[in-house]
Formats: sequence, structure tokens, C-alpha cells
Amino acid sequence: MKTRCFSLAIALLTTLSLFGQRQETLFNSHDAFFSGIWGGTTLNYSSFDNDWKFSRGGYIGLEFGRTVVLGYSHLETQEDIVIGENETRFDMKSGGFLVAIKPNSRNVIHPRINIVTGRGRIRMEDGERDRVFVFQPSVGVEMNVFTWFHIGVDGGYRIIADAELPGFDNSDFSTPFAQVEFRFGLSW
Repeated sequence: MKTRCFSLAIALLTTLSLFGQRQETLFNSHDAFFSGIWGGTTLNYSSFDNDWKFSRGGYIGLEFGRTVVLGYSHLETQEDIVIGENETRFDMKSGGFLVAIKPNSRNVIHPRINIVTGRGRIRMEDGERDRVFVFQPSVGVEMNVFTWFHIGVDGGYRIIADAELPGFDNSDFSTPFAQVEFRFGLSW
């Protein structure tokens, strides 16, 4: 009899909890666990010697708590970059770990902070190549156009380290940038 009453009480409490207000618990917290997947296209303009050059890339990431995205991002120049007095031409690729923080992401327009860090490659016109370290923080805004489509606009500064090309240093390749991202995905 005691077991039946105990089972009936548990069943009643469980049923009532389904109809009651949602309460955060350790195991149903949507703010602490995997909440979506996003990816998209990046259109980037970077200033080298006051000449803006176009790069294109993208990213893919997992969203946690609708606030943090962890993933991979890559970027590649689409035209030769000319720098220095000798007008040396080069192109650049980079890719690495992405951390994006988007507070108040449920609002139509909200801030977004991105940090991309990883390896890159600089290839000079004579074929010489150099592996570099890339650290790329940026700040911007994101607009939720649809639940599955967001547009982001941000700007930042790409910091290049470990450049060992003769006649150049890290500051020749480090540059401010502005970019637009078209983000596709789903949050639940």
C-alpha cells in the first residue's frame, strides 16, 4: 500500500510539473548546454597600406546557451595585396578556432564579439611562403532576419605574429578589417 501511494504521489507531481511554469534545473537548463548549430559566409575587407582588399571565407560552429558559439573559421584573400615601396604582391589564408559571444541573442538586433585564432599562410609573388599565427578579434552587431538566417556586421584588427619573410615584419601584415557575415543555422 505504501509503495502504491508513493508511486501515485510521484506520478501526480510529475504530471503537475508538466502543466506548471517552466523551472530551470540542472538537467533541463537551456542556458548551459548545446542549443544550436550555425555556419555562414564571410565577406571581409582589410586595409593594407590604405588600400582595401577583399577576402572571402566562412565558419561553422556549435551554439551553447544561445549565447556562445564555438567553431572553426577560415578566410582567404581573393585578390593580390600590394605592400611596401617595392610594391610586393602577396596573398594570405588563415583559419582557426572561433569563439563568438552574442549577449541578448533573442533580441532582433544584438551585439556580437568574435575572436578567431589559429594558423595562417602568406604566399609572396615569388612563391616564397611563410606560416604565421593569426589573432583576429572583432566587435559588431547581429540582426535576426529569420530564426534560421542572421546578418552580422563587425570590425576588428587582424594581428599577425611569427612572420619571417625577408624585408617584412608582423606589422606589415597586421591590419584593420570590416566584414559582413551571412549566418545560417538553427537554435532550439
